[in-house]
Amino acid sequence: MRIIIGLIVVVICGALAGWYFYLHSQEQTTQATSAAQGLGASTPTFGVPTTGSTQANQALATRSLQSNNATSAASSTSALWEIDQAPVAGMGFVDTDTNEYVYYIERANGYVFSAHPSARTIVRLTDTLTPKIYEAQFAQDGSFIERSLASDGSITTFLGRVASSTESTASSTGPITATADAGGPQRVVGGNLVPNIRSLALDRVSRAIFYLVPNAIGGVDGISMQWDGSKKKTLFSSPIGSWNPLLLDDGTIVLVESPADGVLGYAFSVGSTGSLTPLLTGIPGLTVLPKAASSLVLYGSSTGTGLTLTGRATTTPISLSLQTIADKCVWLPGGSEVAYCAVPNSSVSGNYLDDWYKGLTHTSDDWWQVDLSTGATKLIYSPSADNVSIDVEDPIIDPSGNYITFKNATDQSLWSLHVAQ
Repeated sequence: MRIIIGLIVVVICGALAGWYFYLHSQEQTTQATSAAQGLGASTPTFGVPTTGSTQANQALATRSLQSNNATSAASSTSALWEIDQAPVAGMGFVDTDTNEYVYYIERANGYVFSAHPSARTIVRLTDTLTPKIYEAQFAQDGSFIERSLASDGSITTFLGRVASSTESTASSTGPITATADAGGPQRVVGGNLVPNIRSLALDRVSRAIFYLVPNAIGGVDGISMQWDGSKKKTLFSSPIGSWNPLLLDDGTIVLVESPADGVLGYAFSVGSTGSLTPLLTGIPGLTVLPKAASSLVLYGSSTGTGLTLTGRATTTPISLSLQTIADKCVWLPGGSEVAYCAVPNSSVSGNYLDDWYKGLTHTSDDWWQVDLSTGATKLIYSPSADNVSIDVEDPIIDPSGNYITFKNATDQSLWSLHVAQ
């Protein structure tokens, strides 16, 4: 009898142990799935911190898997529109024959969406699942760059586009027709660049690319190339690795040192032969926004005790009354000297730049208009009017100058502001 009871106990213990390990494996699967959706995942150094609501992410994931029939995303008459509540990797304005759309990529799943700012409708363009996209850029024709991390921790950079519905064999080269209705979500086609690109800039018009990769001396090499890989050459080498590249619509390459509060910063334009021409030198906490095909430049400074914003139309600096950084500004397209800037509506700490880039501090921003021809500034919109608070990050403006699209740095959600001309 004792032997029988002992066998029963062993069987019961074995069953309980098996059940425990089954539940543990299911928990690990759930955690892996959540990580793949961008929930609770850490952000690599080349990206930006993202958190966000689990409920919102799940709701947006459900919407992402639905058909691409255009549906109204908002009915508000406000100038402000929240395009997507889920964390977004990046966005860009794409031109079609009749309309301008905002293309964007959700961080959790890598799906490409098209949003129509005036109609306030959203369409999902792709069905290729690529989780954990931390950074994305778009060219004018809808081609895009995705940045992520491989399983070994290396940085991956993918050049892609949305395949047409009639495409039998697709290539990542050549222009595409940007459309918000291609008969259903399509697949993504393209290919990878070299691994571990530290930072990258895209000419949205020509699709030329300039990127920085680590070199043998601990700094970086600056490589320029066309989208199809042609005309590849090393333009720039530096023992300093902390450069951020800008590639303007006229093909101008600008290198800006990564800013830090109170630390002198420098910015240079890069010539076609790799020559460096000083643009701004010796300015503490330097952030820069040049305007293509002009001498206009906005630049911010953080001394460690506060922020200043300065404009320059020729050689004479114009001190502006706004306390913000150039990273929160966009130029109005065309020949005017007007820019729009998001400005914190309360004072910031002395180490604002360092903390903001790390995602440790956030502000509530108002939108102001800046006219460098007169130095005048004017408040044009405050989100508090709609009972929201937004920390503006990565703003872009459409070619007509009617819509500014940006991310909210607190949760990486995507927003659009209609600018009254």
